[in-house]
Parts: sequence; structure tokens; C-alpha cells
Amino acid sequence: MTVFIRNSIMTCLSVSKPQPVSSEPPPVPKGGQQFIDLPNTNMRRTIAKRLTESKAFVPHTYASTDCVMDNLLKLRKSLEVKVSVNDFIIKAAGLALRRVAEMNAVWNGEEAKLVKDVDISVAVATDAGLITPIVKTADALKIAEISTVLKVELIIPNTGT
Repeated sequence: MTVFIRNSIMTCLSVSKPQPVSSEPPPVPKGGQQFIDLPNTNMRRTIAKRLTESKAFVPHTYASTDCVMDNLLKLRKSLEVKVSVNDFIIKAAGLALRRVAEMNAVWNGEEAKLVKDVDISVAVATDAGLITPIVKTADALKIAEISTVLKVELIIPNTGT
């Protein structure tokens, strides 16, 4: 596993930089047009379809709060490894799902089924479209391990390996 991760990271470092975005201005509606239809890739069509289905057929719940992140940001800077704030949020969500197991469930159309493992999917926009790497057993991983999992998951689609 360690060799795989190291090789994946080395592959990522050798990948060329993304091409700059076109300097042409985007098309604008003319005359009485209210909008312009833009062509889409198959990947973007699939993403749109799945996100729409997810929103329509999967129960959702929302919560929000204000957080003072000063101590977390200080901790992050003091670490010897580079991790993102998102890595901390994934870890916190994993621990919360482990603590409140009733929230770690899937809907099968008729009932909620509690899930043993705490796996967290993260939506990441790339040039090729949206990808959703899964951090398996997020509650049990160290923050640096979460960071590594996400980096490896993001490398593979971009390198074709």
C-alpha cells in the first residue's frame, strides 16, 4: 500500500499542469433570448442526472452553525504534515457519525438501514467534471491518512491509472 501511494503521488507530480481556461468571453443571449444552451460532455450529463436523482429520491437533512476556527488553524500550521481544513471536517463528521449511529444510514426505498462503517464521500470539482472520492472508515483514520486517501483518489482519475 505504501509503495502504491508513493508511486501515485510521484505520478501526480509528473503530470503536466492543466491548460489555461479560454480567454474568449462566454457567449451571451442575444435579442429576446433568455438563455443559451451549451453543449455538455457525457460525464457532465451523468453527474447532473445522478445529482438530480440523489436530491429527488434520497432523504436529506441540513444543519449549519458558525465556528471559530482559530485554534484549528493554529494546530494545522503546527503539524509536520500538510493537511487541509477539509481533512479536519471529514474527521469530525466521521466521529460524529460514529457517535450518533442513527445518522449513519442508507435509505433502501422503504426503511433506513444503519451502516457499520463510517465512509464519507467528498465531492470534488475537476477539469473533467465532478468526482466523489470515498474516505472509508473516516472515523478511524488519522487526519494525515484522510489527506493521503483524498490525494491518491484525486490522482488516479487525473492520470488514467
